Amino acid sequence: MAPTLKPLEKGTLKANLPADWTDYDLLYITATDPFNRELFTWSFPISLPDKVAATMVKTEGAGNVTLSETDSLYNVTANGIQLSISKRNGLLRQVSNAKGNVALTNGPILQESANNFSNFTQRSEGKNIIIESTFDRKAAYNTIQWTIYPSGWVKMKVRYFPNAYFTFMNGVNFSFPEAKMKAVKWMGKGPYRVWKNRMKGGTLGVWSKAYNNTETGEQPLVYPEFKGYHANMYWCRFEADNPFIVATENEDVFFRLFTPAWKTDQWHNYEPMFPSGDISFMQGIPSIGTKTQRNETTGPMGQKYAFYDYEKEPARAKELTLYFDFSGR
Repeated sequence: MAPTLKPLEKGTLKANLPADWTDYDLLYITATDPFNRELFTWSFPISLPDKVAATMVKTEGAGNVTLSETDSLYNVTANGIQLSISKRNGLLRQVSNAKGNVALTNGPILQESANNFSNFTQRSEGKNIIIESTFDRKAAYNTIQWTIYPSGWVKMKVRYFPNAYFTFMNGVNFSFPEAKMKAVKWMGKGPYRVWKNRMKGGTLGVWSKAYNNTETGEQPLVYPEFKGYHANMYWCRFEADNPFIVATENEDVFFRLFTPAWKTDQWHNYEPMFPSGDISFMQGIPSIGTKTQRNETTGPMGQKYAFYDYEKEPARAKELTLYFDFSGR
C-alpha cells in the first residue's frame, strides 16, 4: 500500500521547527500579507526518495521465490505474484496476481538509447532471485537487473548511456492500455504536468487525479490535465482494475502518463514531444515551444540534454532504480 504522507505543518518564518522535524517528509513555508492573506506557499523536501522508498519496499516474505525457464522466458513466482521476463532482451512480458493480469508490459524500453540488453543470467542471492544482463562495452553497454524478493516486490535497476551527445529525453517506457487507466495517486510535485522549461508552480505533496483526455484550452475543460510529464516522483499508484505501485530511490525522476493528441502550428513552434510506449519513468524530459518561439529559443532550459560517454565506462552510466508492487492491494 502507498504510505501516508507526513507533512510538516505550515507556520510563520519565526516559528521553531519541532524536535522531531527529521521524521517528517515535507516542509511548507507560507508567506502572508498584513491581512493574513496567503501570498505563496513554498514546499521543500525533508525526506528524499531513497528514505521514503525504504519505508515502503518490503523484501522479506514467508515463502520462497521460485524460478522456471522456457526457451524464451524466465518465469518467477513470489508471494502470489507471477512474472515472465524475456530471456532475449530482459523485458517484462507478463505479470499477474490473485486478481488476474496486471496490464503493465513490454518494458523497460530505453528512450533515445540503444536497447541492447543481452546475455542474460539468473542466480540466487539469499532468498532473492536476480535476473541480469551482461555488460559488453561494444555490443551490450546498457544493462538491466531484476531482483525479485520473497515479499513479491520487484526491483528493476537500469544503467544506460544516451545514444547521442544531445538528446531530447532520457528514461524507460512501458506499455499499458489507456482504456484500463482510471486514476493515479502519487507523491511528488503536482498536481499539474510539467515540461523541461515549464517547471515552476508545482507543490510537493500527495496528489490524486482521475483519468481525463483534456486537451489544453479545448472543451471539455477538465483540469488538471491527466496526460503528460509529472515531476519529482517518489511513488505513484496507478489505479486500474488491477492496480500497481511504482516507487523510486532516485531524485528528480519524472513519470509520464500517455500521449496527448499531436499539436502543431504553421510555424512549427508548438510541437509537444513524447516518448514511445504509454507510461514512462524519465530522467530527462523535453521542453515546449510557444506561439512565437520554438522550444530551443526559449532559453537554456529549452535546450537539449548534453550527456555522452565515448568510452561507455560503467561507472559513468546513468542509473535508474524502480520498485514495483504488483500485489493489487
